[in-house]
Amino acid sequence: VEGVVVGVVVEGVVVGVVVEAVVVGVVVEGVVVGVVVVGVVVGVVVVGVVVGVVVV
Repeated sequence: VEGVVVGVVVEGVVVGVVVEAVVVGVVVEGVVVGVVVVGVVVGVVVVGVVVGVVVV
């Protein structure tokens, strides 16, 4: 798969997202928001929520 693959695990729910850019995972008030930011890769772990970013 070309592009960036982002795997996010939130309260036991696994969400797979494929985009053609770099994604920053942000957790805001329990809500996971995916934002596309070119050239930036950020992995954030907040309040037991794991946001994993994998560049392919």
